[in-house]
Amino acid sequence: MSKFTIETDDKEEAELYLQASNYKLVLWDLDSWLRNHVKYNPDNLSGDQLDILDKTREQLRELLYENHVSLD
Repeated sequence: MSKFTIETDDKEEAELYLQASNYKLVLWDLDSWLRNHVKYNPDNLSGDQLDILDKTREQLRELLYENHVSLD
């Protein structure tokens, strides 16, 4: 039986690939959190806070679009 080994660069690349779904989930959770706070908690936030959350979500979506990343 032969032992399977991975070169250091290959191992790092494989780990990054395996974590990609976790990164996507984190971004999806952040996008949902921002959306929910703006849409469902407007009374608990000031106008400036709502604007900041909304602009943050817009920026997140723009970065995803520019990098050809979809959360769908």
